[in-house]
Amino acid sequence: MAENTAINAQIETLLNTCVRCGQCAGTCPSRGNDLSGAPRWEIFSSRGRVKLASGLLLGKIPPNDALVKSFFTCFFCANCLNNCPSGAKVTDIIQAVRGKLVELGVEPTGIDALAQNLDESGDIFGIGQDDRMMWSFNVEDRLENHVGEPAEVLYFIGCQESFKGSLAEIPENLILTLLHLNVNFSLLGEKEQCCGNPYFLAGNETKCYDQVEKNLATIAPLQPQMVIFTCPGCFNTFKRYEEKTGKTLPFKVQFALEFLNELLSQGMLQFPGNVQFGTAVYHDPCELGRHQGIYEAPRAILHAIPGLELVELDKNHGEAMCCGGGGLVGACDKDFALSQAQRKIMEVLGKQPDLLVTSCPACFDTLTNAKTTLDQAQTLRVKDIFTVIAEALDLSP
Repeated sequence: MAENTAINAQIETLLNTCVRCGQCAGTCPSRGNDLSGAPRWEIFSSRGRVKLASGLLLGKIPPNDALVKSFFTCFFCANCLNNCPSGAKVTDIIQAVRGKLVELGVEPTGIDALAQNLDESGDIFGIGQDDRMMWSFNVEDRLENHVGEPAEVLYFIGCQESFKGSLAEIPENLILTLLHLNVNFSLLGEKEQCCGNPYFLAGNETKCYDQVEKNLATIAPLQPQMVIFTCPGCFNTFKRYEEKTGKTLPFKVQFALEFLNELLSQGMLQFPGNVQFGTAVYHDPCELGRHQGIYEAPRAILHAIPGLELVELDKNHGEAMCCGGGGLVGACDKDFALSQAQRKIMEVLGKQPDLLVTSCPACFDTLTNAKTTLDQAQTLRVKDIFTVIAEALDLSP
């Protein structure tokens, strides 16, 4: 009961900032989450969720199925934060309400399954730590002296890329790039655990930061000066840990694209120009762009690749359309997430590119799956940026 009271107080404090102007509603992707273009009900908009939160807090609205669906179909894209004149932290409201709904035991079954997997195995798939290095099949012979060894740079891979076969090429290609550049790096290997971000998105910050601290205890003996990430969710979680707990990490954290862009600016990363990629559009991941403000590093790298012509989408940088891969929506309502991803693919096709590039495993997975559902998108190639970099360098396992 005490925890419920604390969550109620948190929601009430956040609600007091919102002036109900509706500025956020027009840019909320889940409100327009229909390939036909027909908008959804107000309860699927940022403002609608704020109203529902108020009704739930005051006891005027029960935690029914419609309310649960509303809060667990938010992509956490942060468009509402960018468009709020009063500075209301709408995503904080949604995150707090999710925590209340979990406390009440009415969360979607997908959330319950994720939490159980994390509690029991330390990863979102429930596979277990013994298989965390299965992504490295093609490069394992090159990882001698790079796993569990002290190094200047530590690469934190994350659950999705570690366990999901369709995403294994992302860490594989960054590893090939780091080796090519003679970077002194290390991996946690089987000792790496989930960063804790799924706990946060499900409304449980305490468990989220507990996961971070488990990883910190494993990282500490390796004494890295820098920890790099290819998953924006993991990167965000470590950054958020400092902001929310007030504790200072014993190392710097950097998204791997920023790290590589510094090497590019120093002349250490150079592309030979042997590959013709054609025209490409870049999709700004929400957690990398609006959440962390990282827009220029990926573009600088793509512009530096001979044989690749970068074309901007009409909505780019802070105005970029969400792909539907965030906020645990795919775990709660796959059709809802797919509908948004299809909208994103249709936007991309409007530029008629040869290639769609992104820099987030969730975005890559979501957009790749959505592409297969649209006949007109079959010739579109979808690649993660770390794959593009490795291909541009003529690297192979």
